[in-house]
Amino acid sequence: MTKGMMFSKQEMYDGLPFQDYELGVKIVIENIFREAWQQLLSNSYDWSSCSEDDITAKLHIVLDSLRRREIVDGFNPSMFQTIVREEHSLNYNGESIDKQPDFTIRLQDVYPGLNRLYRALYVECKPIDKAHPIGTHYCKKGIKRYVDGDYAWAMKSGMMVAYMQREITVEEFNKSLKKFSIECGVISELKVATDSPNTLVSEHSRNWRYPQTEKSPGHITLRHVWLNKLEMISEKLTPKN
Repeated sequence: MTKGMMFSKQEMYDGLPFQDYELGVKIVIENIFREAWQQLLSNSYDWSSCSEDDITAKLHIVLDSLRRREIVDGFNPSMFQTIVREEHSLNYNGESIDKQPDFTIRLQDVYPGLNRLYRALYVECKPIDKAHPIGTHYCKKGIKRYVDGDYAWAMKSGMMVAYMQREITVEEFNKSLKKFSIECGVISELKVATDSPNTLVSEHSRNWRYPQTEKSPGHITLRHVWLNKLEMISEKLTPKN
């Protein structure tokens, strides 16, 4: 109800995009997904016939347990808020009120501003298998949501997690991504991160502006974590020389 609203749209978009989370925070988050995945596999979890939502729901339970038990260095209740699954969120201009990224991860730090709810690391999860092709699923229904300002519109980075039922190379992935380079605003294709050999990074343009301020959000950097039955092995990700 707008009649009792105590702030203006101008205030909602002041100061955006937020200062990005530090690299160390992102690496901790990548590590918790890998650890959660390993725990699912060690419990003989057969995910080959599960839906995307089934896998994500089970992963959420393990992630919450990791936070409470403080198993992964740096991931604890004093540092991180409870991870939220499928939180209903606004898109960048407020025209949609029902965007639902798979995971929203926030620090416990107190950040000033009326829009601090959107200072978070957003994670979108997608399967990669015969029924879910890289281009039409992972790219168009995953990466594109960051490019369009549906997810992480107040931030400079986001994360994609892949549930992989088949092994692919970086070259194979980029070949598929190239077909959607315009829709996905590709500035730089996926490459192995210099700070983490099991993580991939890509950069994408965002060609919209914040309402009221007319400020550009700038590019968005996506970090990609690929999970499969054998977990992740650096040699599989590293492109051939």
